[in-house]
Amino acid sequence: MLTRFPDTLTPNTLIRELAALDEVAGLGLGLTYELAADIFAGRFSPAYSEAVAFGCDVMRGTLYARYFDLPDEAPANLALACRMRGGAGGRVRNVGNMMIIEQAQILTTHNLAQLTHRLELLPVLSERAADLAGTCLVRLLGRLRHPPPEHWSAGRASRTAAYAWRQMLFFLSIAPAPALPAFLERSAALMEREDREFQERLAPVLTGLRVVAAGGGFDARGRTDDGGRRLTAWGPTDLWLP
Repeated sequence: MLTRFPDTLTPNTLIRELAALDEVAGLGLGLTYELAADIFAGRFSPAYSEAVAFGCDVMRGTLYARYFDLPDEAPANLALACRMRGGAGGRVRNVGNMMIIEQAQILTTHNLAQLTHRLELLPVLSERAADLAGTCLVRLLGRLRHPPPEHWSAGRASRTAAYAWRQMLFFLSIAPAPALPAFLERSAALMEREDREFQERLAPVLTGLRVVAAGGGFDARGRTDDGGRRLTAWGPTDLWLP
């Protein structure tokens, strides 16, 4: 899954199977499911707080942690912290829930940290991480280059883009240090092949990545001084998808 479909979330069906195997093996993977916004009750089970604590710990100091401004430890009230991080206050129920759930996925890494570290896959994945990050970017650009399927909502299209970007950042974070500057050069070369309109659509996102890679960061609204922005499915005021 991680190497064949690096740009997509681990689906609940696979998580369910892995959780069943984990019960037998006793590895304590601590996997979490993707939650449905329409039935989310505004609370997270202890498993999510445990996953946040693990994710924040193993990702501390990485590109992923700096990009998403991860806390040093799990918040005491995870749902409230996710609401504040996502700017979900005052939103209609489903939209607010999607923003909260997205932030929980960011904080937990949605099983990426658990699968990589607790299954001791890091030595193997680290060698391939730069290529996996490149696959995430190429597939993301391919999706954005064309209109989403007619049956997709704008929210789904934006979430799919954000998933790929988030997984890309994770892989860049576990890759050897020289991989990041090489990746930035590759991303710039890929964008040079696109038309001007497409380049302008993606410029703020790529600028934001370069700023964080250089040691900078985003402000409270997910922006940088030179026009960069953090890519999440839901921004403070709207869907990210341009």
